Amino acid sequence: MRVQICGLWLGLCSVYAFATNDEGIDWKNIKRPSREQPIHESALSDPELEARHPNDNHPRNRPIPITVTRYTLRLSANPETGLLNGISTIFFKSRTENLDTLTVDAYDMQIAGVKIGNEETPFVYDGQTVQVFLHKALTFMESSVVQIRYTAKRSQSFFLARPDAVNPRRMLGAYTFTQPEESRKWFPCIDRPFAKAPFELQLSVPNGYKALSNGTLISAHEVDGKNEWHYQSSQAIAPYLVSLAIGRYEVHKIGEFKGKPLTLWSPPAITAAALRDTARTKAMMESISRFTGLDYPFPAYTQSIADAWEVSMEHQTASTLGAWVITGDGLDEATVVHELAHQWFGDWVTPETWSDLWLSEGFATYLPYVFFEENAAHNKALGEIDEWREGYFTEAKKSAHALSPVIPDIDSMFDAHAYEKGALVVKFMRYLTNRSTASGQEDKFRTAVQLYLNSHAQKTVRHVDLQKALETVTDQSWQVFFDQWVRSPGHPELSVAFENKPDEVILKITQAQSLDEKREWPTFQFPIEVELFAKDGRSMRKVIEIYNSIQEFHIRPGFQVVGLDFDPDWEVPAEVDIQENLAGHLTVFTYARSERSRLDAMRAIFAEQDLLASEDFARLLILDKSLYLKADALDKLTKKPANRPIVERLLIDLRSRDKEWDRTIRTAVAAAQAWLVKTRGTPLTPQEEAALQEEFRHGPLTVGERKAILEKLSSLSLPRTQTFAMERLQESFWSMRDRGQLIDLLVKNPTDTSLPFILNALQSTGIYWFRNIAMSLVTAEYDKKELVPILLARAKSASVLSTRKYAIDLLGVQKSSKDSVCNELTEFAKAREQKPDRLDEIRLAAKNAMENLDCPAADDEVSQAPHPKRSKDSQS
Repeated sequence: MRVQICGLWLGLCSVYAFATNDEGIDWKNIKRPSREQPIHESALSDPELEARHPNDNHPRNRPIPITVTRYTLRLSANPETGLLNGISTIFFKSRTENLDTLTVDAYDMQIAGVKIGNEETPFVYDGQTVQVFLHKALTFMESSVVQIRYTAKRSQSFFLARPDAVNPRRMLGAYTFTQPEESRKWFPCIDRPFAKAPFELQLSVPNGYKALSNGTLISAHEVDGKNEWHYQSSQAIAPYLVSLAIGRYEVHKIGEFKGKPLTLWSPPAITAAALRDTARTKAMMESISRFTGLDYPFPAYTQSIADAWEVSMEHQTASTLGAWVITGDGLDEATVVHELAHQWFGDWVTPETWSDLWLSEGFATYLPYVFFEENAAHNKALGEIDEWREGYFTEAKKSAHALSPVIPDIDSMFDAHAYEKGALVVKFMRYLTNRSTASGQEDKFRTAVQLYLNSHAQKTVRHVDLQKALETVTDQSWQVFFDQWVRSPGHPELSVAFENKPDEVILKITQAQSLDEKREWPTFQFPIEVELFAKDGRSMRKVIEIYNSIQEFHIRPGFQVVGLDFDPDWEVPAEVDIQENLAGHLTVFTYARSERSRLDAMRAIFAEQDLLASEDFARLLILDKSLYLKADALDKLTKKPANRPIVERLLIDLRSRDKEWDRTIRTAVAAAQAWLVKTRGTPLTPQEEAALQEEFRHGPLTVGERKAILEKLSSLSLPRTQTFAMERLQESFWSMRDRGQLIDLLVKNPTDTSLPFILNALQSTGIYWFRNIAMSLVTAEYDKKELVPILLARAKSASVLSTRKYAIDLLGVQKSSKDSVCNELTEFAKAREQKPDRLDEIRLAAKNAMENLDCPAADDEVSQAPHPKRSKDSQS
């Protein structure tokens, strides 16, 4: 943002004629960065210091004295056992003089031998890294090659999915997911994002299985009863983006973009739905190409579906979508766009260190909004921004950190800062860059993005590279902007009040966020639009510049101001509390052109009083054209039975425009429909129940509609509803969300019949299943002895840390088995593992579970278990 020059921010100068500051501040002497001012030193941190582990001896803290020039991997993989074995070959150049040893990441493997060239060489393996002793010391930039023969056990980075009693039609398969640094668990490598290099894979899998990896498929044929697949990626690729997906896929060509094929690999049971959900991939690619000024940069693009997977991942040229994305009605198109956008932001240019994760996730989160806006999907576009703001502002209240921290917490960096705040900052950058651009002229922000991508093609980037591109295109300094929004934590929290005078209105604006006196700029500085409303609907928009903690602006709009709106288009990542009465909120809701402004006003009205107290508001709400606004209103309205008439009116209007629905609107409609049934005061008739069950089986297969049906059926609390849910789970394939809802229905209404089924589901292979049921069980506080052995097994052996922690949390409510559980929890709390970066979290989970059960006092070692860093699962 921080280009405080009227030539860039048109409108600021014009405000000067209307706005003065009572403190008598001299605008000319406000601190402004010079064009020659150097980039902030925190932006120039050494990649070797990036995300250091608190344990100084941890492998990730070691320096990387080489540049990888190429990887080749010859591998045999078994999707039924998860066993991997093969040869990883690393071609490299020394970045130092007299390099005589090389350390390679290789976690929990069996190392059969190491070669330098064609000769065996001694090595030392400690379970986390292989230290290779080179035959001779290498000089600066001298080349060499190391070849490591290995076997890898099934680990967190190589997921298996197989059919079970709960989902008999699930495709047996295996998938890799290695972000941020889990590639070391399936092939020896230099597991850092900046270690990009071309990659080649030759893979052998059992007959009948297909295998997908990055780059171009060179060959696929059968040899000695096995299928051999050969892929080659001539473009550089970071280790965390290397992909392996194995299964009995159906393969479909879904189009092409400028001669480059677009392909879908899908489990047979969900192929029809997957084809519908990815049908607009070409249109998405066209949208991103227009935005970046760079056509899709790789030779082909494939999307595969990972059954029973919780996340999606932007593997280079071969994105992997979790099955939860597949709904059959395009409700999760944002995820499809997000992973595609990563091919430019994250894959073509890769953050050099995890400090700049937002350069990938922020742009990838922003681009679905661009796609929806271009395709007139305004409800979806508004929903995207609304989610960014709610997600980031909520998280920032609990824990705020810089968007590009010098040393990020690698265990918790996939948060609302990297994603939602990153998207908000990208949107704000674009707004500021283009303020001086006349309508119909060049989009300067897109020009800057194109320069950024072209200048660093197939290389790594830091946020200062984006800053330099913006400065080159705008010919202005962006240092203050990046210091405030990227290199420092927090955001503006504005309190706004206004007072009418005979010939002017006085705005008083206070920055209410906690201020850090040590910061060079203790308050945020930014332009923001304000819109003033008269009682008859007349309005005036002005741009003012905020630069102090408390400011007053004197504006002469030519009418008495009744309502006030700040940042009508949600351009600034700021929270705004406008001190105005109900009449002011109603005025803004009535006359504001901006859908975002009306949404904010409506929420303010609901916060102050019940809808029925204002007939004008109810009438306006029904007449409003915004489906998103009406869907948001439904959530508030369904809190009181007296609102039934207005809910019914809104539903009639929403159903008449169902082709414009997205996931948010569909879910809101479904919840409102269920609420109407529950509040009508009479139970479902047998005919209604039968009709609902038939609708669930054969009706429109949309997530929202099925959820509504399940909520209606759950109100019965009858054994036959339990039977219905269990039959559906075993009968055919449903989306992950549908299955989660069915399981929730069983858990919330437990019976002797359903408990064995729930226990069976707890033992199923899908991680998603365990989490979903675990959370339901924690909520229900189940205390069943039958659960204990299953939970103990999960707590001891689950490959995913969060699954183990969930199991331990559940053990903490098993009061009927307190004695045996307490003994086991004590062992968990004292555990010593080869995972020093994960140990504290397991120990603390065990300590909390012991407190829940009121276990006997443990020794000091347990009672003093350290509080771990906050952890959050990855979402791309």
